[in-house]
Amino acid sequence: MKARAESVRALLAAQQRIAAEKTGVQGAAETTALIERLVAQGEELTTREDVKGAREALDRAYLVAKAAIGSMRGGDTLVRSLTFANKKEEYAYELDRNETHRMLLKVAMDDERKVARAAQAVLTAASLRKDAERAAASGDFVAAIRLLEDSTRELVRAIRSAGLYIPG
Repeated sequence: MKARAESVRALLAAQQRIAAEKTGVQGAAETTALIERLVAQGEELTTREDVKGAREALDRAYLVAKAAIGSMRGGDTLVRSLTFANKKEEYAYELDRNETHRMLLKVAMDDERKVARAAQAVLTAASLRKDAERAAASGDFVAAIRLLEDSTRELVRAIRSAGLYIPG
């Protein structure tokens, strides 16, 4: 658990640095506070030897931080971090980003009302992802990337409708 908590703290520091770089990021402070609460909860559960509960709290913090960073950096051109050798490599990056949001959505959906509010966005995101996968399979990575970005935007809408605000 200690290694997982350290990973989350590193992502938290990155999230805070990026939010400071990008002035006016709506919800950044709330996201930071949520991540900090989840890390503290994970550490408390670890001291109580509730390994499963600690892991769940830390995993949620990790996903929130990763999704927040991805959302804030979305569309940025970063010479060091987001330079891709080709469109297939960029597609793989977008696929990972989309998967992170899908996992975060599962974590955020903790009651039926939230599931109902997010249902349409989830269906749209799934359809867009299937279209992206078909485009990638046929070698059209430009279209696949665009479709994955659209899918991820729908997942962000669903996550927000579940009451978990991530910036971007």
